[in-house]
Amino acid sequence: MCCKGGKVTISQVPAPDELLQLFLDSSTEGRHFRQHIRSYNHVMSFTSLGVHVDESLIAIGRGIYTSRAQGVIYHKIGGFHPNQGSRPRYLQLYIYDTDHELQNRMRENPILNQAVVLLIKECSSNQPQYSLPSAFQVATIVIGSGDEDTIERGRDINVINCDGKLTKVQETMGFYDPLHKRDMIQRYQDGMAIVLNNGKPDIFLTMTCNPSWIEITSEVGLHQTPQDRPDVLTRIFRSKFDQLKDDVINKGVLGRVKSYMYVTEFQKHGLPHVYRLLILDTDDKLREPEQYDSVVKAEIPRHEYFFCHTLTDSLSEVNHNFQ
Repeated sequence: MCCKGGKVTISQVPAPDELLQLFLDSSTEGRHFRQHIRSYNHVMSFTSLGVHVDESLIAIGRGIYTSRAQGVIYHKIGGFHPNQGSRPRYLQLYIYDTDHELQNRMRENPILNQAVVLLIKECSSNQPQYSLPSAFQVATIVIGSGDEDTIERGRDINVINCDGKLTKVQETMGFYDPLHKRDMIQRYQDGMAIVLNNGKPDIFLTMTCNPSWIEITSEVGLHQTPQDRPDVLTRIFRSKFDQLKDDVINKGVLGRVKSYMYVTEFQKHGLPHVYRLLILDTDDKLREPEQYDSVVKAEIPRHEYFFCHTLTDSLSEVNHNFQ
């Protein structure tokens, strides 16, 4: 009786076996999933559809439930982190406090079955946050047709209010520059306060993403360059940066760190790099040349190393010309 005897297909992609089992079996989890299927879909969604409810339709109270849309439907994405005092929701659940992601999802709707939510979350075909980009380029959609009015509006700038809401601000507004020069001054003053309290920095440490890292080259396609995969570059760089941060700050490989500050930037060719200032504890400060030599080392490779590589390169070139 359903779907015209199987003539109507919902999707060309077969559903995973785990989800098919929830749809078909008569277990407690399966029945609960089918009864609350919209609620399960809700806790896995990235965004929500904000609507203006037409009370006149609700007041009638007759007929089937009706949804009426007028104009353009779009999703407005808020911040990646929840406001202070609020729990993470929608897209924030995928990137904020991922160690407690399951618990945060259950807080959205406590009536759901935790085992079913975990099954849907761990399903390989239900993890779009790990999927490769479907477009050839990474881009941002800018609303407008490119006319003069759109150009005059300038960049899309959002300011976070004290109540956590976002407000659009034009860069030509009189209060934009004070809001900007203030953010920069606040960051500068924070840095100066750290130096005033803990002393001058002892180590200037930099880290740059290397496109030749094996973790990057193994994920790049045959006709791709590392710059074609910014998702891989940033994720691997972030993981290595976190490891460096743990070694320096927590394990103290350069000495006990009293305080630190850093900034992350992107080079013109898209590679991220970090500048970091370290202020060491009084007992671990570098004062003698020998102490500096223990953490800073520059070596010239041996002559045999150069000779071996030069000979190998020459033989490779001769072999290539011979072929």
